[in-house]
Amino acid sequence: EIENRNSALRLDTFLTLAFAKGFPYARALLDSYLLGFQLLFMFNKTRYYSPLLWMQGIIISRLTADDYRNFSTAEELSHKTSTFLSRMSSKFLRFLRTMLIASALGFKLLEWYYSPENISQRESNNGANAGHNAVPTPLPPRPSPRGVDVPPNPMLCPLCHEVRKNPAVASSGFAFCFSCIQQYVSEHNECPVTCIPCNVKQIRRIYQA
Repeated sequence: EIENRNSALRLDTFLTLAFAKGFPYARALLDSYLLGFQLLFMFNKTRYYSPLLWMQGIIISRLTADDYRNFSTAEELSHKTSTFLSRMSSKFLRFLRTMLIASALGFKLLEWYYSPENISQRESNNGANAGHNAVPTPLPPRPSPRGVDVPPNPMLCPLCHEVRKNPAVASSGFAFCFSCIQQYVSEHNECPVTCIPCNVKQIRRIYQA
């Protein structure tokens, strides 16, 4: 058993020394082989730059003057294309911005044209042009969502829902019973229909001849 160990140790030592001495020569031989391929490729003696490319069948060619001209033409065309696309996108964005502003102005113009105030003004102007001197009736104020409902019968009081007694109007122009509107305004200081601020001094009686 001891002899076997000594034999294995001697073999291992021999292989280590052989590798240490032989590796530089093998590496030099491989580098010389690769350098020979590169020199042959440089002097146009072979179409392969290295043995690995030769085994794979890959051919490397040098760029010629025509190739450089083609590259320059392609780069110039690419630059012109990118410049054209950039200009077109810039013009398109300016067009969209202009259309957006024009659409907003057109919408505001339509909103103003079809507003109730403008319709009333146009009707009054048409009446004046036709020879009518009557003053147009102003639009009533809009009822508030938190106010009381206006009865369908204009003769009824919105507070007591009965025929108005001693009719009176608040600052909003809506008519109520005098006692009803006076009590409500004294407690809430606003019109019960429109919720517009109102005080007792602004209540006006309606007298009928």
